[in-house]
Amino acid sequence: MPRWINLSGEPDKPSASFLQAFPWGQDWLELVPDLSEADWIVERIRRWLNKNKQARYSGFYIPDGFDAYARLLHPADRLNDSGEHIPVRWAEIAARNGRTVHPWMNFRRIANIAQWNPSGHEEWGNPPNEGSLPSAQSQVLAGLVQEFTESPDLHYFCFWDGYGQEDFFPALRRRPKVHIDIGVDIRNYFLFRGCLDYGMVEKAFQHKSPSIWWPADRAWCIITDVDAMETWIGGSAACIERVLNHPQLETFPITPDTRPDYGQDTINPPPAGA
Repeated sequence: MPRWINLSGEPDKPSASFLQAFPWGQDWLELVPDLSEADWIVERIRRWLNKNKQARYSGFYIPDGFDAYARLLHPADRLNDSGEHIPVRWAEIAARNGRTVHPWMNFRRIANIAQWNPSGHEEWGNPPNEGSLPSAQSQVLAGLVQEFTESPDLHYFCFWDGYGQEDFFPALRRRPKVHIDIGVDIRNYFLFRGCLDYGMVEKAFQHKSPSIWWPADRAWCIITDVDAMETWIGGSAACIERVLNHPQLETFPITPDTRPDYGQDTINPPPAGA
């Protein structure tokens, strides 16, 4: 199977423009023209569209049908005296503000910020990444889930189409996209396949993590919505147990019925001034 990002349409080699821009990337990712490989995700998420569309159920984003699920929180980060970015867990932020840690806590509530853009004077530094799982957590997660698939050499990756890829790779403008109705919006993705060399995959589009990724045997699925400060993982009970127990990941067990939106966190009070 070809293992490169092929934007020229040529079946046997990557495009010259791609190799000039990314000489290290010629052997790891390929654009997939047959979008049916993602149909199972579209269909499973569609089952949830009869729910209250004003709520953000996890089932709008992560396919149902897995044995277990986890919610992975993207860390905030602050600069130390050496200028290094240090991850800050939500639990630490909650403790600073006298908030309660629980599986569906909302970041704005535990951080006590009324708007999405904080003042910049918070002790915890910068807010969590929206729409992309930070590299350190991505690398850890990739290593964990690889042990729970029988197709470790073939994975599929959806990248959201709003990162400007079509400006850099004009050939993408002619390519079909995966469309997923999440109840409150439509998400559009380019579909790729290749090996799970996560360091290479992450470099594809402005160092963004894939929006959706899964192995060919569909043993697990990982989704990071473009508007989310968190990532959802579905898989076997053993797979999710490994994810939940890893010390470098801040995770909680959830189900597709879990609502991680602002309104569901009724344990922590709204931010001051909200």
